[in-house]
Amino acid sequence: MRVLVTGATGFVGRNLIESLTAAGDEIHAVVRKADHRLGCPVTLVDDSLDAAACGKAARDSGAEIVVNLLAAGVDPTDRDTERLVAANALFPARLARAAADAGVKAFVHLGSSAEYAPGPEGERLSETAPVETERLYGATKAAGSILARSVGEAGSLPTAVLRAFNMFGAGEKPHRLFPAVAGRLARGETVDLSAGTQVRDFLSVEDACAAIRRMAAALLAGDARPGIYNLASGVPLTVAAFVSQLAEILAADPALLRFGVLPMRPDEIPTVVGATERLDAAIGPAIRTDLRTALAAAIGRLNLERTHHVDA
Repeated sequence: MRVLVTGATGFVGRNLIESLTAAGDEIHAVVRKADHRLGCPVTLVDDSLDAAACGKAARDSGAEIVVNLLAAGVDPTDRDTERLVAANALFPARLARAAADAGVKAFVHLGSSAEYAPGPEGERLSETAPVETERLYGATKAAGSILARSVGEAGSLPTAVLRAFNMFGAGEKPHRLFPAVAGRLARGETVDLSAGTQVRDFLSVEDACAAIRRMAAALLAGDARPGIYNLASGVPLTVAAFVSQLAEILAADPALLRFGVLPMRPDEIPTVVGATERLDAAIGPAIRTDLRTALAAAIGRLNLERTHHVDA
């Protein structure tokens, strides 16, 4: 496939470039900085939200499909309203229109589980669940997904939205759960945590990127219907169980995990787990690697210096 990727220098973007390259695809990325270190041809733009420039890059590179990974507000401290509206709500639709005008054959947009309003505790979220209307990040992401789908439909551009749940892996920002906990445990440092009773849906970024590629190929072949899909494992797991597995793999003293030291966030959602039947029917299950194997591989890619071990 010939693929144009936006948001390519982020966590998912770099992993997707690796996945596409390994599969033998031709990749072209749109980036703002020359020191991108992506290992693929790029188009430099002054403004990453310039949809027209992205469309021109798609036409010039002969892209068959555009994958949009660009987003704002993934960091909870980033809540600039204008930026989130521009990047999350408006840009996906503008990019879909530019892609259609450039002759692109299919469009994949990476959404987020944050697009869903909190559902009943213990229930998996289906693609028909109510969307978020109050929290800024989730609401702008939901608006972007809806608009991208409708603009794609209007432009006869097959468009799929993949709402990603809790992806983890090498390349995440240091403050995120996986690298933050793994790093401290490897150094023999204590990790202050909440009670860890939150139930989440964890998926390795490698499995997520493989699923993104399968969806792109299926759209191009006409084997998958345009629409919104959960990119999830469908497996409920508490945060406590997730970090406890990290400690086991790193042979770290479990007493380093100090559960209950931190309070729960006031807006903490008890359960965020995705229903996967729609994606399974379209391209097969996203999860291909069992969690322990995926965690061990991700830890290996972090190149952690392990300084604390329990005796065998």
